[in-house]
Amino acid sequence: MRTALINGKIFCENQTFCQALLVEDHTILKTGSNAEILNEKNDTILDLKGKVVLPAFNDSHMHISMLGEILCDIDLSSCRSIKEIQQTILSFYNTHPNVSLLHGIGWNQDMLLEKRMLEKKDLDQILPHIPMVMERVCTHILTVNQAMIDQTLLPDSFDRRSGIAKENECVPFLKKVHRKSKETVCHHLECVTTHCLSKGITSLQTADMKEDNFEMLFEVYEEFSKQKKIRLCHQFNIEDPQKIDQLLKMKPENPEFHQIGPIKLFMDGSLGARTALLKKPYADDPGTNGIQVISDQKFEEILQYAKDHHLQVITHAIGDQAIQKVLDHYKKFQDTGNPLRWGIVHVQITDKALIDQFRNQNILALIQPIFLEYDLHIVEDRVGKDLASTSYAFYSLPNISLGTDAPVEQIDPMNNLHCALFRQDYAYWPKDGWNIQEALSLKEALTAYTQGSAFVQFKEEQLGKIAPGYLADLVVLDQDIFLNPTLLLNTQVLATMCNGKWVYKKENGL
Repeated sequence: MRTALINGKIFCENQTFCQALLVEDHTILKTGSNAEILNEKNDTILDLKGKVVLPAFNDSHMHISMLGEILCDIDLSSCRSIKEIQQTILSFYNTHPNVSLLHGIGWNQDMLLEKRMLEKKDLDQILPHIPMVMERVCTHILTVNQAMIDQTLLPDSFDRRSGIAKENECVPFLKKVHRKSKETVCHHLECVTTHCLSKGITSLQTADMKEDNFEMLFEVYEEFSKQKKIRLCHQFNIEDPQKIDQLLKMKPENPEFHQIGPIKLFMDGSLGARTALLKKPYADDPGTNGIQVISDQKFEEILQYAKDHHLQVITHAIGDQAIQKVLDHYKKFQDTGNPLRWGIVHVQITDKALIDQFRNQNILALIQPIFLEYDLHIVEDRVGKDLASTSYAFYSLPNISLGTDAPVEQIDPMNNLHCALFRQDYAYWPKDGWNIQEALSLKEALTAYTQGSAFVQFKEEQLGKIAPGYLADLVVLDQDIFLNPTLLLNTQVLATMCNGKWVYKKENGL
């Protein structure tokens, strides 16, 4: 089957444009002018009528399971007071009266009228008999009610009075939240896929696999991959070598659509929760400099295992001390040039020396520009103006790929690109951008969102470009973002192609 797409503004390899392209089955056969493409044999012709066509987006770090939960469970991201959180929970319960546990994600104390953390007392006031787990937007902090505490074996460090758990204290609660049936996991995967295809995303690098769920998730994703609608790559948070061995023996039948990717580790927490690990105490909370989630010894044991078995590793590190530790540990074990493509996820708080070390070690940076929508309002308060001025260094960092960390932020490429280009929130503040010297151009950001993300997966020869021989993953937009990038926040996807087939078309679109 050959499909010719003509009369378009197509973003091709080497950041150039062409007018038309020819897709044969699941592969791009040729790009060029209308005349060149129409001179080739075709079965169907689609007139793009001048619309912009891009390589489909590849989110280099997100969480399908949690995004599925926020699409199907309680979404607290729009709540602006404790009372509104309570009302949102009650509204959900009234329409789901048979649930045995209530789970929500997305509250943020900085956005609340009360400017404080959600506490146990707030939950006990409304539904004291139903166990509840309500995660902060960063997912590194959560709040539970007394009913949940009563049925959970808890660490001594947990504050039973407030009901607030941080970092590793969250684990016993989340194990119960994530104890879902295959049917529920599959339903969440379907919901996330439909949502992402409507945003022009055909590849998801998802961090959901853990030691207690990897077998079930592999089975569900393996079956789902047969639909060939979206490409899924696991970033697995498994530290037990025997279980890693077990996972790696599970060979996906459709590796183009289901891939076992890197080991995913955690060095620290989040900036909003003040659990990101800093070299100096927080400027707005001198009593803490954050939390180190994994011991240095354990981290090095896993790196040694990864090196011995030729495995890729990516590590969550946000604070400058966390990033420093990861880079220093990597240096002890990585080979020259970083052939295993070890990387750091988030890379938010940096100074110039850290960026230089990043470049010298050739480490991958899996960044989320969309974090700036919220973080530009708090980062100077958290770490001070001097350190903030060298942070979120999108332009200076090497080997960048773009993701959203959804559902921590919206899985919306247009919003993500807006933050990468303009370093503003969605109200276009500040007027001239925040630390605008670290902004990316549109072409740089698109390349990082496509080729850069494919590079993380070792798939840069298959995905991320509109070029002959590459897989036909494309997105068609309703506006020309090259002519006017300020339109990004108001730009919609008209159609998405994955593997040569249209998997999404907007009603009354193309």
